[in-house]
Amino acid sequence: MKPFLITTMTAAALLASISFAAADETAGRITQVNLEEQTITLDNGMTFTLSDDVNVNALAAGQEVKVTFEKQDSENIATGVESPQN
Repeated sequence: MKPFLITTMTAAALLASISFAAADETAGRITQVNLEEQTITLDNGMTFTLSDDVNVNALAAGQEVKVTFEKQDSENIATGVESPQN
């Protein structure tokens, strides 16, 4: 019984210490698309690295977008980019 209790408590402590990335959103006009680096920059100055789920070829400078992103270290990872009216 004691090993089960220790294992259960250890697992609970590990789960409690995991921090889940919360998605944020912002909107703006794309000022730059970097195909090589798979990034976009918005008119608010924020730069996003695009996840594999985002098609960089569908994005263009001047396009109004809503970006869903997660902070990973000091980088903004765009998990979704769409027209704001969607």
